[in-house]
Amino acid sequence: MHFKYLKQMQKPDYRIETKRIDDRLEVRVFLKEPAEDVMVRFYDAYCMVMLRLNGEDKLQLLPIDENNPVEWSAQIPYPDVKTKSHMLLKAVILGSEIKVPLWGRLEPEK
Repeated sequence: MHFKYLKQMQKPDYRIETKRIDDRLEVRVFLKEPAEDVMVRFYDAYCMVMLRLNGEDKLQLLPIDENNPVEWSAQIPYPDVKTKSHMLLKAVILGSEIKVPLWGRLEPEK
């Protein structure tokens, strides 16, 4: 691997955050620039197998503010998926400055 640069930040300009709210999982994507569309897929970090949650292979996020689509969100029932390690989230962002997928992770329930 080769990195052009590496920078440590308290809150990156582009990030995925997850939060458990009762029996639901909230997925939020924060962007520096507005986007046209944000979609998330889920993977098992062990061998990178794509996961289906609630019968779906992707989660379509909606903008919090239609006039300034820099924060996107969706909620689903908390997944009852058994993984060997943790779950990775891959956000594909269209119509924005960012041209590569954005990755995040969801720790398994203990």
